[in-house]
Amino acid sequence: MGAANHSQPKSANVGQKVDRYEFLASHDGILCFGGEDWWYHNRAHFDMQVMRCLAQRTPVLFANSVGFRMPSVKEGTQFLHRIGRKLRSMARSLNNPLAGLYVVSLLSVPLWHRRFFANLNVLSLEFQARRACRLTGIKHPLLWVACPTAFEVVKRMKGNAFLVYQRTDKFEEYSEQTQKYLIAADRWLSAHANLVLYVSTVLYEEERERNPNSLLVRHGVELDHFDPDKAVKEGIPKDLANIKRPIVGFFGEIEDDTVDMALIGEAVRALPNVSFVFLGRLIADPAPVHGIPNVYFLGKKPYEEVPQYGAQFDLAIMPLKQNRWKYYSNPIKLREYLALGLPIVSAEFSEAANYRDVIYVAHNSEDFIQGIREALEGHGVGSVESRRARVSGNTWEQTALYIAETIDKVADQSRRHGRSCGLENSSICRNSAGTLR
Repeated sequence: MGAANHSQPKSANVGQKVDRYEFLASHDGILCFGGEDWWYHNRAHFDMQVMRCLAQRTPVLFANSVGFRMPSVKEGTQFLHRIGRKLRSMARSLNNPLAGLYVVSLLSVPLWHRRFFANLNVLSLEFQARRACRLTGIKHPLLWVACPTAFEVVKRMKGNAFLVYQRTDKFEEYSEQTQKYLIAADRWLSAHANLVLYVSTVLYEEERERNPNSLLVRHGVELDHFDPDKAVKEGIPKDLANIKRPIVGFFGEIEDDTVDMALIGEAVRALPNVSFVFLGRLIADPAPVHGIPNVYFLGKKPYEEVPQYGAQFDLAIMPLKQNRWKYYSNPIKLREYLALGLPIVSAEFSEAANYRDVIYVAHNSEDFIQGIREALEGHGVGSVESRRARVSGNTWEQTALYIAETIDKVADQSRRHGRSCGLENSSICRNSAGTLR
């Protein structure tokens, strides 16, 4: 059981186009229940990037994240911000931002831990999803689940559809409020999926026996987009121009559950002559760094501009919160930092063990601060060349093509054994899917 170690297939070359995979022979598109909102997240998310690639080959309907946690009024202004953002997303209705790719926001009430609201959500979401499929001309979609709260909708829509479960995060560790519901969702999806995708090695190792078609894949990265030489030529962004060097930088959303603001507070106080620059929406409580002059929160930047900022960093940091949610994570920003050739200092997380040749992994706050000092003195782990080499060739196109080829193999194996690839079979296609690292 579980996936075997296979080398990357030769057909997954950069820019190679495949008109149609056999796995879509009985499907006329993909319905992806996404893990985030297309309109409010920079596109560096696994499901978004893979869907962009697959949309070049078959129609894709991307359903924005089905919320699984009700915002709390205790969050203050963030409560109103979250509600307003969701309403604006809903107002966009069905959109077609890219050729072959459609985006829709499905209305639900994020009270999945209450049975009445959960049942109401399922009926409503199924109706909305089927309607969106009809409007986009998708009659028999392959189902892709990146947000586990969609599992009961998928149950009702299953038919003979192929199901991909994207287990790229351990969602049940994110919110105690909905933990029980999300555990049930994960168990059903893991048992009934035709293919389960992992990007975290430790999560894959713990769970791969649960489904015979478990695949460990690597994140991709847009190497051309994060080319440091090209980014430098774009010039220094105006809001960075007057910030004193050296610059220690971070990009990504700044949330209390994911970013350790206390660790940042210790670092900025210990290094008063270093400028700490943060790109991304500030959702966390900034109290630990309040009033400290060498901290700059520049807000969210368009994905197209992120490399221009990153190229001006002297060092990139990953001040991850030490909790079970982040323990099982594998942040895409790590590969983007590496593509920019930046020295990196990170708090511990499980996947970091695979990158110790190119990043400095700190065990505590003192170690984190020392790592920053050493890197700024020119003693960072790895070199520009070795860091970029670590992700060279790892494009999103390759990742998407390899997943598509694996789906094709799983479906073919099932056909040859006389089994259906529908969701009703929980122990299907017992071939070794492969590992892409």
